[in-house]
Amino acid sequence: MTELRFSLALFVGFAAACARPPEPASRPNVLVLSVDTLRADALESYGYVKPTSPQLDELARTSTVFEQAISSAPWTLPSVASIFTSYYSSTHNCWSEASMLDGSFDTLAEVLCREGYDTACFVSHPFLTTQNGMQQGFVHFDYAFTQLGTDAPDAISSVAVSEGGIDYLEEKVAVDDSVPWFLWLHYFDPHTTYMPHEGVTERFVERGTSGVELQRGIYDGEVALVDREIGRVLEVLEQNGLTENTIVVFVSDHGEEFEEHGTLAHGKTLYQEVIRVPFFVRAPGHPPGRVQEPVRTVDLMPTLLDLVGLDLPPAIEGRSLVPFLKGGRISLPPALMELRRREDRMLEGLVPRAAGS
Repeated sequence: MTELRFSLALFVGFAAACARPPEPASRPNVLVLSVDTLRADALESYGYVKPTSPQLDELARTSTVFEQAISSAPWTLPSVASIFTSYYSSTHNCWSEASMLDGSFDTLAEVLCREGYDTACFVSHPFLTTQNGMQQGFVHFDYAFTQLGTDAPDAISSVAVSEGGIDYLEEKVAVDDSVPWFLWLHYFDPHTTYMPHEGVTERFVERGTSGVELQRGIYDGEVALVDREIGRVLEVLEQNGLTENTIVVFVSDHGEEFEEHGTLAHGKTLYQEVIRVPFFVRAPGHPPGRVQEPVRTVDLMPTLLDLVGLDLPPAIEGRSLVPFLKGGRISLPPALMELRRREDRMLEGLVPRAAGS
């Protein structure tokens, strides 16, 4: 197994853009944990029968869990661009591997940075780097794993992502400067090519299995590995007394197909296996619960801004889900999902809002 450790990379140009007096210490920290290629029903908290996710399930038990969260796109770049701008692909125009998120779009990191937050991320997917404009708003932006000459689908990056996040958290505790922080950790490993992990994968692959069944078992082992690594980060959060003043969000960019409709992987269709994703929020002062109404991943940014007490940008396409966290309801537009991999091939779909909402 390849284990690589991140070094903290600083983009000093952002420091000047974000320079302003820090917000009061009462403003909560924000931790966003995202996992690539994780379908909702691969977690026990979403009904899976295999023990892939004990750490995430424990987090879910103390969170508001959105049962029907819909990604805006079935592959990484457009989906994550939508999560952090609260705009759909048809607005931010990140359609292809070569797309660049335009600097005119305010990202969640940029908004928080201007409001006095220290912003940091550790990512392991090549679509989430400077080559696609995803560094916007991060004072500390580490994508070292994607620059080490490894073939990302054949390398194990989750250990490195957690190590980077843990180092950052421990540095923040040591400095104790009362500056709130926003940390984003993106885990890649459930993505193809699925890799076996000694002591983990064996629990999910029965002897003699082959084909799609074998691939699903190895995939489940990947999910279990990421779950373990996320658990390490959450443990450091707890041990350092950060839990009570930190909002934790867990989300996936998209899911994965295992020939339910004749295809494998993702980025080809808009079936529920690739657009229904896990999404839950643990916010101090808000009780846990489960929400059945369809929500959108474009709602993540306005929800977090609402929770930290900041005004929402007027033109964004998402809505704050805080009323759900308070046990209420909100009427949302239908969830839009889009896919355009060629100019002449556009797929669109809508998931309607729940009856009566």
